[in-house]
Amino acid sequence: MKNVSLQTTSCLSESLIGQCESFHPSPEFRHDQESHGYNGPIHTQPHELAPISQNLFESLESFGIPRDDDMFSKGITSHGCGNTVRTVHQGLRSNATAYLAKKRRNLTVICRSTVLRILVRRQKAGLRTYGVEIQDEIGGGVRTIKANEEVVLSAGCYNSPHVCFLLSPNLWSILAQLMLAI
Repeated sequence: MKNVSLQTTSCLSESLIGQCESFHPSPEFRHDQESHGYNGPIHTQPHELAPISQNLFESLESFGIPRDDDMFSKGITSHGCGNTVRTVHQGLRSNATAYLAKKRRNLTVICRSTVLRILVRRQKAGLRTYGVEIQDEIGGGVRTIKANEEVVLSAGCYNSPHVCFLLSPNLWSILAQLMLAI
């Protein structure tokens, strides 16, 4: 896989992030007002910086690493140095609560379970995920859960990679082909 290009576009930021975000700026955070939404259900605010942060940014810039104070909000670049916006406001994380507080017929949240297998079937357009096999932590039972339309797996920063490897055991070789020398 040579010449792989990873690009992001600002349309994601403008259409989706702007609609779901309710941004709470801080006076010291230099941000692009048009890259943020202000009336969405997910509250965001800049991460508080440590006193040494400014020195670190200047050091990184001296090595040619670009500075972007609002780097992830614009959807233009995902590399460089700068402050980040997080989904926390007034000490509470708000990403899941914004959507899970409402009762939804099309959403089932299952906690304290382990994904054992992702169920996939071959279709004309390729592969399609249609469910998961899980093991409950309490009671230890294994069960299969099938979806009518979509399967969304959210296993956190530590377990999500494991879930991806359940789907494709060759994922390490695919990722190795995409890695850049640093």
